[in-house]
This record gives sequence, structure tokens and C-alpha cells, in this order.
Amino acid sequence: MKFLEKKKLKVAPDDDLRLVIHVEQEGRFNYAFLSAYLNHRQPPCPYSQVFAFGQNGDNPRKWFCVQVYPDLAILSELDEESAKALVLDREQYNKATSTKEA
Repeated sequence: MKFLEKKKLKVAPDDDLRLVIHVEQEGRFNYAFLSAYLNHRQPPCPYSQVFAFGQNGDNPRKWFCVQVYPDLAILSELDEESAKALVLDREQYNKATSTKEA
């Protein structure tokens, strides 16, 4: 919470502003606590929506995404195949090759 208060929650309120928190810790992430904290914070959270996103599995690779503010909404977990299917209509990049010419 200290990091959020110091670095991310000191912005002017804006209805178009969204925050995505990339969780890079191993183990469980207490998104219910974060949701309660943001919903009871004074002054109110400056973002219209706050999401927490992170990888929660290595074998097989899996990702979670949770909306923690203004409402708590646990979104479906993504495995590697379902994550790739979301971006098939977009240009794909990697360090070795690129489908887009420079």
C-alpha cells in the first residue's frame, strides 16, 4: 500500500483514468484487501477503474486479471492458448523476427 500511496494514488481524479497493477510476486495476491482498501480510502481513489494483472502459473503458463476498483470482479483465468487467441488480430512482435517491417 505504501508504494501505491506514494507513487500511484497522488494524481488528480479523472473519469478516464485507469490503473493496471502488474503483480510480479510469487504466491497469493490478496486482491480482496486491495479492493476494500481502495473503496474505503479517503480521499477517494482518483482512478475510474483499477485492475490487478499477473502470471500465476508457470507449467502451464496462466494469468489472472481482477478488477479491484470500483467493484471487485474476478475475470476468467487465461492460459497461453486463450491469451494468444485474444491478440491474433494484432501485429505480432518478438526479438528474433517481426511481422512488421521497420
